[in-house]
Amino acid sequence: MRKLILTFLLFPNLLLGQVIVDDQVDESLITVWSTENPSGYEGVYRFGWSEWESEFYLAVDGNIISAQVKDHDWVESEDENLRGWQAQYRNYHNVRIIGNKFFSDETNGEFVRYVRNGEKINGLKLDTPPNVSESGYEIGLFQTGDKLKFFDGKYRQTKFEILSDETLKSYLTEQLKIMRNEIFARYGHAFIKGGEMAEYFGRQRWYYSLDRDATPFLTEIEKQNIAHIRAVEANKKSP
Repeated sequence: MRKLILTFLLFPNLLLGQVIVDDQVDESLITVWSTENPSGYEGVYRFGWSEWESEFYLAVDGNIISAQVKDHDWVESEDENLRGWQAQYRNYHNVRIIGNKFFSDETNGEFVRYVRNGEKINGLKLDTPPNVSESGYEIGLFQTGDKLKFFDGKYRQTKFEILSDETLKSYLTEQLKIMRNEIFARYGHAFIKGGEMAEYFGRQRWYYSLDRDATPFLTEIEKQNIAHIRAVEANKKSP
């Protein structure tokens, strides 16, 4: 109870709702954000602030739309390397975009423009935001610029697009193997100790094993990329 009261005192907007970052929303400053097709909304959105900040990833490839939230939870562990704030991921299901409206099993919303500090910004207004409030919505800020900069590795495009077989065939077998496993590595997947992938990613400055299986975190776009890569790998290995 003491922790709950302290949280409310420090972060009152978590419960008040209708927020953008740590400000209350002025609804008279909200207008529609409209694009020609759903891919125009693809990218990274920021919800919340400080320890309560979440990144919302929206990827669109044709009729496949993946929506995923990355936030952090405190993890207790006897292993000092695993104890502390760890990245956690949640996928939304049955995601659809119709016009400027966002729909999923977890929450609905709409893409909007908002005037904040005199500047017009784009955002995603979710009825139930990642940093769940008891009432009201939150507007997540659309991050302009290169969306791939939020991710690590050589083959970051696998987060947002399903690579064609023709594209994949242009890579060497060893490159395909790294590409496929890099999708898992970004989630802190634990590879077999002493194995080739454990050694390869262990040399990458951005990789940190969280001693977990990343399979439950994979988005539909990532799953399809993994399947396509495996198929092309198999064809390259066959006589």
